[in-house]
Amino acid sequence: MTDGARGRTASFREQVAGRARGASDPMLALAIFVPLLILYIATANVVGDSLSPDPVSAAVASWHWTIHHNFHLEDQIRPGLWLYVAKGHIVTNRTPGVVLFGIPFYELLGRGPILSMFPAAVAGATSAAGAVTLLVLALRRLLGNRIALVTGLILAFGTSTWSISADSLWTHGPNELLLAAAMYAFSRNRQLAAALFLGLACTVRPHLAFVPLVAGVWYAVRRRSVVPLAVFGAPAVVGVG
Repeated sequence: MTDGARGRTASFREQVAGRARGASDPMLALAIFVPLLILYIATANVVGDSLSPDPVSAAVASWHWTIHHNFHLEDQIRPGLWLYVAKGHIVTNRTPGVVLFGIPFYELLGRGPILSMFPAAVAGATSAAGAVTLLVLALRRLLGNRIALVTGLILAFGTSTWSISADSLWTHGPNELLLAAAMYAFSRNRQLAAALFLGLACTVRPHLAFVPLVAGVWYAVRRRSVVPLAVFGAPAVVGVG
């Protein structure tokens, strides 16, 4: 067999193996996500008085939007909230990404007249369970099932993913989810999708702009083109802005 034929055969095998590894991604995702979500919700903190001002200050803004469709918290001034004055209004000091992430959960589960931390707990649990799931799917494509599953177990139960990210509407959970989504996109060679996820991550924690910066420089050097700098830089600049 010639070198060219061997190369084509190897390439074909890699493609077949790649399809086989990805064929059951949806089923594996459900098998990981659903049990983790149930466990995380069951152990989440729904008592606002025992929580840090961090998740409460995000939750109150998400909840307030569902009732009043604005972020003006003049009627929510009380001890234990992180607030400041901006353009004549009292607003939360939490970043916009985490507040926006919480809004759908309050729309579905918490439109009552009194702030409940249960939707915030579900939001945190969902973000953490989703992050673990996407990380396993990404590593499965890159390193195989065993390493991916072991890494997922460590992330799910041996890190602050359970104790913090899954506990309430901290910034940690949405960021983990978006970074894991970007990693999954990278594993599927979807650089544009990864760039968009990283840009969204910057709306939750602006200092994560370092990640798309490294990715843009890496791809720019590899491809000898400035295009990746724009692909990864533009969403990050918008997110930070």
